[in-house]
Amino acid sequence: MQKLIIEAAINEATSKDLNPNIPYGPEEIARDAVECAKAGASIIHFHARDPQSGDQRWIDADLYAESYRLIQRECAAILYPTYSASLPMKERHSHVAALGRDKSVRFEMATIDLGAVNMASFDPKTKQWGRDFVYNNPHSEVMEFFRMAKDLDISYNLGIREPGHLRHALAYYEMGILREPLNIKFFFTDKHPYGLPPTVRGLQAYLEMLPPGLPHAWFIQSYGETHALMEALAITMGGHVRTGIGDNARMDGKAVTSAKQVERFATISRKFGREVATPAEARMMLGIPG
Repeated sequence: MQKLIIEAAINEATSKDLNPNIPYGPEEIARDAVECAKAGASIIHFHARDPQSGDQRWIDADLYAESYRLIQRECAAILYPTYSASLPMKERHSHVAALGRDKSVRFEMATIDLGAVNMASFDPKTKQWGRDFVYNNPHSEVMEFFRMAKDLDISYNLGIREPGHLRHALAYYEMGILREPLNIKFFFTDKHPYGLPPTVRGLQAYLEMLPPGLPHAWFIQSYGETHALMEALAITMGGHVRTGIGDNARMDGKAVTSAKQVERFATISRKFGREVATPAEARMMLGIPG
């Protein structure tokens, strides 16, 4: 079995009210990213956020670049930004294009979600829906992203929230427009009832859709109480993990750091006899130039 790649999601949309360890500004982000890398993370994902308020700065290329420079002075982890689902496509990835042209940073990876999904949460106690929001990624816009990524010569992961999204990815692969190997990320969640359930059978259903011989690596991104279970499944079944307080603000009810979450899964993986990949090894496994 390949070594385990660990991705750390260090802030996302989580606030310091939920966990005071959440980093906002570039200096906090860099400090947290370096600690996660020391704990075993070879990929770091973060959102640009206002250093004081923590408000999202979705496409602020300057804030991203400042964080990149600070992190890359200290470690070799693979970094990648987010984007806003609420912006038009040309604006949505404007910071990706800017970072790709910025010679002061090493920009090598981005992310793209496929298809449409109803993102509303559901409260089983009140039997009420939360924010009602359809996240839409039409083929024309997704393929425009692929063209941009090719022009910038960057890698990317493919966000899969529904089985149909994986079918989209396989169709893009048949078209010859995807970078190899495919970097596939399966989303699972307790709170938002979309996609397949966070169970062994849910994961197996996705894996059975992958054709034999497909060059790929797969990750699990899991929200909620089943996070530890789903990441353990990834470790034992040949996948890779994403963890961090950006996705799950607490671990066993405690407001720990992202580095502690990374350390937890690195330890579990080694107990199963699976070593943790370095950034250089992760680049090789994901087809990212060293």
